[in-house]
Amino acid sequence: MSEPQLQRHLFTVACFVLGCLLGAAVGSFESDSKPPSQDSRKERVSDSPESAPRRGSSAPQRSASGVDATPLRRPSTPSLHEIFQAASRVSALRSALTELAPRTSLWPDEVPESMRPEVFEEHLDVALELVGAGEVEAINCDEYPCVATLILPADDGEIDPGEGLGILMNVRKELSVLLGMAVDAHMDTHPSGIRLTLSAHPDTVEGVRLRQRLEEAWLLASQ
Repeated sequence: MSEPQLQRHLFTVACFVLGCLLGAAVGSFESDSKPPSQDSRKERVSDSPESAPRRGSSAPQRSASGVDATPLRRPSTPSLHEIFQAASRVSALRSALTELAPRTSLWPDEVPESMRPEVFEEHLDVALELVGAGEVEAINCDEYPCVATLILPADDGEIDPGEGLGILMNVRKELSVLLGMAVDAHMDTHPSGIRLTLSAHPDTVEGVRLRQRLEEAWLLASQ
């Protein structure tokens, strides 16, 4: 199971657990607040003196009709401390859902000049030329901002993985200077080559979603 699929699975499980917690809390309050029904009150009253249990007998109370009239135990009301504990768990689960839930980053109506796809690609080409190594394998601009996948192909000779990642990180550094803003990246090695996914990180873009996109782009490229 890929990481995006695992995240969606965890999100589904977390929603199920949250629903169970809320359902249990509501059910407990409803069952405690309901008055006993007319039928249940009738069952608790014996229709004849003969149905009363003898002294010292543990037999259940029964009415003339044979219905068990033993009083039923009602669930106890949760304490204030238990309610606060449940609320704390719900709050923690909600925070976890915020981290897992993917949020599509739509393109704004006014896009900075350096963030336009064609300008971003031009800056990326310049950064690669300045470093003198690496090439663009893919660019995804479905969401804002664009995410690029760089690669040092394995057929470029024996490149130490650490050295190769250092080269691609230099491309990231040059791109950051050209764009005038921070550039986020996700890197790893693969038998087909050394890959790095990167994207500019404008202040208006949520970091959690951008990290997800960088990881997703790397996974797609490595398949």
